[in-house]
Amino acid sequence: MLSLWVGREEEAAAPWIAAIEAAGLQSRACPLISIEPLQPDARGREAVERLERYDWAFFTSATAVRRCVELRASRPWPAALGLAAVGPGTAAALEES
Repeated sequence: MLSLWVGREEEAAAPWIAAIEAAGLQSRACPLISIEPLQPDARGREAVERLERYDWAFFTSATAVRRCVELRASRPWPAALGLAAVGPGTAAALEES
């Protein structure tokens, strides 16, 4: 039987695996990346404070958006900062922030 691998961590892969298996195929998670949160320490806070220096911030996941917002303590994004998102889920997270 054909088996499809989902290149995400187990938790993020679960909805995809469920849909694939509902279609009658086998599926497994095969994480291709590891997501580690930006730590709420001096280094993490410094990283988000530096956003003021840049023209653009590119986000590749909704998780990245949420972590950055948490470290910014819900302050608004810098007025001159352009925000870019990869994918509709990330774009929705940016719009909610």
